[in-house]
Amino acid sequence: MKDEEALLRELEGTLSSDQRLEVEDALGKRPDLAAKRWRWKRILEESALLRTDSFGPMFTDRVMVRIREARLGEDSIYRHLRWMSARLATACVALALVLGVYNAVDNPDFSETVIETMFGMPTPSLESVVMLADV
Repeated sequence: MKDEEALLRELEGTLSSDQRLEVEDALGKRPDLAAKRWRWKRILEESALLRTDSFGPMFTDRVMVRIREARLGEDSIYRHLRWMSARLATACVALALVLGVYNAVDNPDFSETVIETMFGMPTPSLESVVMLADV
């Protein structure tokens, strides 16, 4: 058995007791092999730590449920965006009506158009038109 293969099997825990003794003996004789074992062991430990930190319990199940919902359209982002924009449009229309009624009631002198009155726009005078034209 090659040294690297024996190290891998030792780290996996699949060596028999006799093979484990041979690996320990080889590690004592070869410091480069001991250093390689230490590096590989650290890599395994760190990868196990990363796996447990980033993926909590039941990660696969949660991901599969979300994928299934997305395929079925049950939890589509577009549905949420559609309802959000409909609510926003309703609020804007209601605000425009409230402001229009407020300006129409507050200023009973209708300008030349109802739109000017609803949005609180003053009736343009010759002086204001000339001043705006000079800007």
